[in-house]
Amino acid sequence: MNGQSEQISSKTAKITILDKEIEATVIYGDANGDGKVSAKDVTAMRRYLAMWTGITIDTKASDVDLDGKVTGDDAAILTRYLAGWADVTIGVNE
Repeated sequence: MNGQSEQISSKTAKITILDKEIEATVIYGDANGDGKVSAKDVTAMRRYLAMWTGITIDTKASDVDLDGKVTGDDAAILTRYLAGWADVTIGVNE
């Protein structure tokens, strides 16, 4: 894996569920929720986008370009990130 693996972008946010405020950490790129960012996440994102039956993803973590939706662009960005492209970041507004 590239040298970026130790620099995974994550953010902690306060959210309210049923009138209770909690903190949650989002690991951008971790579409399948296993705590790691890998090619398995890209596969999960592509299957979700292709509307495979029974496929669910963490849509917040999958929105790596932070545009509010999960698209093929997010899967492409994550693929480039995992390949070590120098100018590719995930989960960062630019």
